[in-house]
Amino acid sequence: MIVYRVAHATRTAFVPGPGDFPAGPYNGLSYRDKTPTLRRMISAHSGNATHHLGPCWDRFLNGISPNEVCGFDALDSLLDWFERWFLALNEAGFVVWVYDVPDADVRVGQDGQAVFRADAARLVRTEPLPLTDQQLALFGPGDIHT
Repeated sequence: MIVYRVAHATRTAFVPGPGDFPAGPYNGLSYRDKTPTLRRMISAHSGNATHHLGPCWDRFLNGISPNEVCGFDALDSLLDWFERWFLALNEAGFVVWVYDVPDADVRVGQDGQAVFRADAARLVRTEPLPLTDQQLALFGPGDIHT
């Protein structure tokens, strides 16, 4: 299964199994490494019971193991999850990592969020966040946080 993950372009976090793995925006960076806008995104997503359920609160995921990391089942799910925060993520050094993961090592939640075993993931490619004029034109005025 192809899985999409927003993670830092150069910074890593320890994950049991593979060891260093690209750090995600929620848990992989220290507080001082997060820009103020990125901290606002994390705060906006925290406890959002309707759209940004963490893996422990998603009834289809029922938690996350120490050797698992979060991603998405489709690029559309990733775009929906981070909606207006692409410029903030880009400013903080994040990109999209695309992995091929055996189906048995991926669990998909109710909003397309997926958890997968980091040690089973094979990197396919990285790509920049959608920041071109054509990509940003898909959003309405005021939809993008800077």
